[in-house]
Amino acid sequence: MSKNQQEEAVVREYAVDECPPPEARHYGFWDLFLTFIGGNANASTWYVGGCIASLGFMGALGVSLIANPIAYLCMGALGYMGYKIGTTSMGLARVPLGIRGSKVPSVALLFPYLGWCACNTYIAAISISYILNAVTGMPAYGMEGDTITMLIGIFLQSAMTIGAVIIGGSRSVKIFERVSGILLVALTIIITFVVFTTFNVADIISWKPPAEVSMPLGLGIDNILAFSLAWVTCLAEFTRYTRKPSTAVASPVLGATFSMVWFTLVGTVSTIAVAVSTGMFDPNASDPSTVVTQLGFGWIALVVLILTTVTTNVINLFVGVQAFENIAPKARGKVVTGVLSALMVLISLIPMVTGSFLDAFQVFLGYLGAVFPPIGTIIIVDYFIMRRGEYDIRFLSKRNGPYWYSNGINWCGMLALIFGAVIYFVFGRIGWMMDTLGAVAYSMIATAVVYALLCTIGKRSGYIRSVDTFRTGND
Repeated sequence: MSKNQQEEAVVREYAVDECPPPEARHYGFWDLFLTFIGGNANASTWYVGGCIASLGFMGALGVSLIANPIAYLCMGALGYMGYKIGTTSMGLARVPLGIRGSKVPSVALLFPYLGWCACNTYIAAISISYILNAVTGMPAYGMEGDTITMLIGIFLQSAMTIGAVIIGGSRSVKIFERVSGILLVALTIIITFVVFTTFNVADIISWKPPAEVSMPLGLGIDNILAFSLAWVTCLAEFTRYTRKPSTAVASPVLGATFSMVWFTLVGTVSTIAVAVSTGMFDPNASDPSTVVTQLGFGWIALVVLILTTVTTNVINLFVGVQAFENIAPKARGKVVTGVLSALMVLISLIPMVTGSFLDAFQVFLGYLGAVFPPIGTIIIVDYFIMRRGEYDIRFLSKRNGPYWYSNGINWCGMLALIFGAVIYFVFGRIGWMMDTLGAVAYSMIATAVVYALLCTIGKRSGYIRSVDTFRTGND
């Protein structure tokens, strides 16, 4: 291999059926740790914490301690798979769903990735509106005539995200996360200190939300699980570039757990602190930009929120491009980035049309709960239980290979996926489920059982065949 070829092997991004060589595996422990701290240390995590403030402090704490371990056990499993097989999350999905069947979740997952970008962009636009108000006198978010200010904020934030993705793919993600992760952690330390030294901790812990806006325990767990499990279906995009299994498993789990639990609770506590100080609780005003402004923090805090939102959006848009390449492998990366970026901007405008960011966000979380958990469950059950790790990356794009099934679709996986999405909405209407673990956890259990049964039947009938029967002449 020439020097130029070696340099290209290190820098370029790899297709779903290409395992990155050792020299291209550039993510170390701290790189990935900071990436996933930065990925969860963002405005959306604060906002989720603000939303579950409707449970009160102890309820929100309990929800975090129940939901996050479930989500990050799944994250550890997918992280290991990405390292071991060397493909993307949707590349892994080609095994239980089929080469063509995996395009269905790829399409479904594009909208959550773009949705996260849109949510983050809207929250950052609120910060920009407060800064523009202070500098130019333009109406800030919530003031009469704030439409132009919010539009400026949305387009500025989108431009920063698009530029960051185009600059350098997964490597630009790593660089941005190193800087912004440190900035936002520093800001959160300051906010945590100010809240707990300014307000009576006993008042925050004992505060109860008004009955008309209180949230069922299960809905709070659903919100956290739907939020956290979003990482499960984009984790392999990063761990395929790690050198050690311990890095692939421990680094993202520790980084995401640390930032998710902390930032969720900061969102909860700061929202409750505003309610304690003003005597009023408005879930619609629980976004971080509004909260830090009401708590008296200056424009520096708003700038940090803006910059860290860019880093999270870089991850979401980068992974969205990777998912699109599973749908259309021949599509050019920059063209795909441009199309998805335009969609991101359009979706960011939805709260301005509906008139309520909170309502749009809750609908979005409901969609996440129906899509991400069953996909992650099926991939994990297939790899660790049904096939015991017998995956072969060489067949991930091969027609008439072990992952081709019926014209590229594994109906065992597809039926389980449809079942998991439907049963989530059914369980969401059952009172005792929503008063306990919520619809997401129960739907994951049901999806795992159904897929295992269908897969067992498929193996016995010869519909699902071992990869060993296809390896003759390929070793």
